[in-house]
Amino acid sequence: QSTNIDYVLRNLNVEQLIICGQATDQAVESACRNAADRGYLVTIPKDACFAQSGNDHVKGLHGMSGFSRQLSSNDVLRELRPF
Repeated sequence: QSTNIDYVLRNLNVEQLIICGQATDQAVESACRNAADRGYLVTIPKDACFAQSGNDHVKGLHGMSGFSRQLSSNDVLRELRPF
């Protein structure tokens, strides 16, 4: 375990995470799987992630499909608006 982020999130009663970033098929997928393994509900805004190629991006999204729900950024923002 390299950071105490899980400890911090649990103390803040966080249950859901929105994960995005570069390297969809590497860093984003790894963070998604790690979070899901720890019991978090993960949302991936598909258009807020990037990979070296479109093929790598699609491969990463496919690899996360069983561990997350995948929405557009606009759909994520729509869900967050009431808060």
